[in-house]
Amino acid sequence: MKLRSVFALGVISLAGVSAIGWLSTNQVNASTNEGNNSISKIVTSGFDKKKVLEVDNKPFYYNGVQVRADKLRDDPKYHFTIDQVGQAYDRAKKDGFTVVNSQLLWSDIQPDKSTYASEGTYIQGGANHEENKSSEQTLKLNDGKTADNESLAFLKFKLSDLPSPNGNLDGVRLRLYASSKTAQPITIYRVSNNNWTANNLTWKNSFGHDGHDIDKKDVIGEKVVSTSYDKVQKENYYDFDVTDLVKAKSDDQVSFVIQSNTDNEIDIAGPKDSNQSHRPQLTVSKADQYNFDYLDQLIAQAQKANIKLEVLWFGADTTSTSTEKRMPFYVLHDYAIAQKKAGSKDSPFLSKSDASSYTGIYNYLMDKNDQGLQSQEGKAIKAVFDHIGDYNNQNGHHDTVIGAQVANEPQVSRLHGSSMGVDIPQSQPSLDAWNKFKQTNSSVADFRSWTMWNYTNNLAKQVKSSKYPVITRVNNAIPADADLIGWNEKMRSQESTDLDVVGADLYGYNYQQLFNYGHDVSTDGTTVGYDRGGNLPMVMEDGSLLKSKSGRPTLADAAPRIVTAYAGGATHNYYDLMSEDGYALYDWENNQFVPEGSQTAQIASTNQMLAKLGYDIATKQSDGADGKNLLFFNAVPSADNNVSVEKHFGGTSITYKTDTEKSMGIADKRDDDNIALASTSDSDATFTLKDFGKITSVTYGQYESPQSDKWITTDGKVTYQKNDDGTYTITVPKYSVVNVSKKETSSGGNTNSGSATVPTTPGNPTNNSNSSSSSSSATVGSTTSSSTTTKTSVKKVKPFKVVAVKSIYEYKAPTFKKQNRVKYLPKESLIKAKTLKVVAVATNVNDVKRYKLSNGRYITANGKYVVKLYLQAMHQKLQVINPKGTWTHSKIKFTKKNAAHHFKKSSVIKAKKLVKFGDTTRYQLKNGNYVTGSKQFVRVYK
Repeated sequence: MKLRSVFALGVISLAGVSAIGWLSTNQVNASTNEGNNSISKIVTSGFDKKKVLEVDNKPFYYNGVQVRADKLRDDPKYHFTIDQVGQAYDRAKKDGFTVVNSQLLWSDIQPDKSTYASEGTYIQGGANHEENKSSEQTLKLNDGKTADNESLAFLKFKLSDLPSPNGNLDGVRLRLYASSKTAQPITIYRVSNNNWTANNLTWKNSFGHDGHDIDKKDVIGEKVVSTSYDKVQKENYYDFDVTDLVKAKSDDQVSFVIQSNTDNEIDIAGPKDSNQSHRPQLTVSKADQYNFDYLDQLIAQAQKANIKLEVLWFGADTTSTSTEKRMPFYVLHDYAIAQKKAGSKDSPFLSKSDASSYTGIYNYLMDKNDQGLQSQEGKAIKAVFDHIGDYNNQNGHHDTVIGAQVANEPQVSRLHGSSMGVDIPQSQPSLDAWNKFKQTNSSVADFRSWTMWNYTNNLAKQVKSSKYPVITRVNNAIPADADLIGWNEKMRSQESTDLDVVGADLYGYNYQQLFNYGHDVSTDGTTVGYDRGGNLPMVMEDGSLLKSKSGRPTLADAAPRIVTAYAGGATHNYYDLMSEDGYALYDWENNQFVPEGSQTAQIASTNQMLAKLGYDIATKQSDGADGKNLLFFNAVPSADNNVSVEKHFGGTSITYKTDTEKSMGIADKRDDDNIALASTSDSDATFTLKDFGKITSVTYGQYESPQSDKWITTDGKVTYQKNDDGTYTITVPKYSVVNVSKKETSSGGNTNSGSATVPTTPGNPTNNSNSSSSSSSATVGSTTSSSTTTKTSVKKVKPFKVVAVKSIYEYKAPTFKKQNRVKYLPKESLIKAKTLKVVAVATNVNDVKRYKLSNGRYITANGKYVVKLYLQAMHQKLQVINPKGTWTHSKIKFTKKNAAHHFKKSSVIKAKKLVKFGDTTRYQLKNGNYVTGSKQFVRVYK
């Protein structure tokens, strides 16, 4: 079991808003998730990689793709069923992705209910005052100067037609499809008389007016008038908030009279309009009712496809808009919309889509400082993850959902597709918050950053406190109007945060910028960097255009960009599998997925290749991010197709050669004896190894699964050769993984069935006719005169102690063969492991290092199997891990008499100095006492 630091998340109250702090705790790895333990988290120790994503307490190789379940469902081109969404998940799985992320709209879990008008007509004065107009499809409005031109419209709705009519109505919307030659307002009244019928109503016999004005005695509540920014003109939908009118009197039916405010005609689609979607519609919205059926179906489909799922919460800000399609209507009624002018409710951040939009007509921007909004949206997202917890408990504990994106490309003062409207929203909640904020900080930019953090962190906090806590994240569109990453890291270091990851969408980034993103504080000198503090650098959206556009990557770049991201130290998420947004990998024809081009297959092949090394990509720091054990070649593609790149694992040189555009290579130092090599699009790329040692086998292989650390050998023939300068050249076919080993085999490292002897006079490294070809189980045979023999050597060293962390054997000679085995040492926990005393270091005939023990036997020196018993470096804090605790002593030589103080397990001890004593180490404390440096009693506390 590994012990390592994880981000633990707590909550404190600060100045009336939620302020979340960072602290470090130590958590023991567990085999299964129990209770409300975090399903996913970021760990910061125990691995070669600085920050590792874990799922169910195990490293997780993340390679994601967005599946727009919302668009596949709602776009008229697709109109997917939930089973077809499941097919999309399955397609992603087959293409080598390990995660799908899909939208869950706020309106999916709190769906509004709508009904069309049960009756409707218009009446006209003057010569037509006795004429019934109920058969007409269009209702005409006119506040004419003459009686002949004057007309009113009547509409009736049956609330009893709506599901669950009882209970509080928190929002009610009337939607009309209308047009006018000039922009003009209309007025809506609710009237008390519901006994009228459309086919009998005329100007002469109607109620509710005196021939010109609306009769106030028939009116219920206050009238509703078109807003100044949404007067009727262009043919489109027009919404009216009639919540207060409907709530003014409880009734099973609601009648409205609609009046024009000018003498210009307004046309409204009536209840008999040939296009049903244009007919008058009443929508009711409730804040206390939830429906999780759709969410359950998404999880079930991901589980069926055997792929992990991230929930992308589409709530009050999605792509810097608050669209009525994605939120329950009561949100617009109850909470503040961001305004451009102080003291005004008629200057909202608003863009209006045309009538054909399936993602929403009205696109506002809600005020993120509205504490009522924060509370209600937080309640909704917590309900989601509470339900996921219940679902998971009831359906086999598959832990399918592994993450939550709490906001998508949010902004504080910028509406999607436009420039910043004002520095600070002029709606009252933001003005009040700013007046309080500037008492201690007058920076407007800081206020926007705090606003964004306070809003998103509130949502993240609800996920963390739910029955199903997972990684929380937010993706930035570049440029963003708030420095969320900066403020989040400030809070992580100074107080705390519940927002785990802030990432960016990198559509416009070139290869160098994409590479830099994973490890630079500033990725291009102008935008903020994302490898900061405790933040996991995550490419949250990266898409390649189907059609060429200046300065933007095309689909041909999609596959190599995935490798580039990992090479730089980031994780990668592709946008998207299929939609009309212009980045899709697939189209949909005849109920089948049709690749957008040959590049789609390249992406799948690249993903499948990377998955073979998934565990090490997840746990090792790439060389682009200053790692030493995972090398990437040509990760920022050379302009020249003929590429030769040399890199090193310590004293071992590795040269990657390719003549194929944007082909990339990987070298993974699996351990001291094994290096895995991989290459992308070149059919015969080569790796040349120098000073690695005598190679004993070259085989195809991979980890058993993307999340497994068990290596397996796979079938196939590998072409390789030993060169006359002692180097080895291995040809790696495209999208393949080859393992090169110098580990001795049971036969002593000579030949196995199917092996071929390395030529004594090798030809050109790229000339396959002079190279040997072996099966996956082949070993490199011993050479003739061109090879040299190395004798076994044993060199005494100052004795030190080690413990085995995996099962090993003791051997009677440094060359490990089955017949040389003396004793089997089973795997034990570090605390219980047997202590072994090393007195010499030996090298066998293949220059493989062994430890000679005080009993004369030999064991492996591989750091994956044995570690030194004592800590070797100075650390300021140590934590007691032994169940019996440990003692400090007043003298460096420990005896019972000089035992000074007993520390229980989990105690933290502060040290000031490391002291070596014989073959041990001690740590001296500030009070002069000493504590052991044995790893069986203490560990480094971070």
